[in-house]
Amino acid sequence: MTKSLDVLDTLFDRFLNHARIFKDRDVLRHDYIPSYLPHRENEIRRVGEVVAPALKRYRCSNLFIYGKPGTGKTAVTKYVLSKVEEKAKELDVPLVVSYVNCRLVGTEYRVFFYLCNSVGVKVPFTGLALGEVFDRF
Repeated sequence: MTKSLDVLDTLFDRFLNHARIFKDRDVLRHDYIPSYLPHRENEIRRVGEVVAPALKRYRCSNLFIYGKPGTGKTAVTKYVLSKVEEKAKELDVPLVVSYVNCRLVGTEYRVFFYLCNSVGVKVPFTGLALGEVFDRF
């Protein structure tokens, strides 16, 4: 057991004392949201206009964002949602922000499953009609 701890101590010390290659490793993460999105001001404004009513506890309109891969759709969406979430906390407005990557979850049922769970509505992972899950949401 001590030998294993020695190996880990050595590894951790080497990691902590080694010169860094990256200034900020987080920018390489898939869930990283930059603090500035150059050349996306119009898109940010347009998405912001759709979600702003939530700050007055109004229901937002649906939003359908499409475009070529790598053009900033996800980055803009996550950026705006993080900002509206910050503003809601600042104003003490109860707001739940949920993000579901529809391509990864695969089915309409699972999209609603994740959305329901994010707002505290419990539904089984499978077994209900899609309409029933939608009604519960």
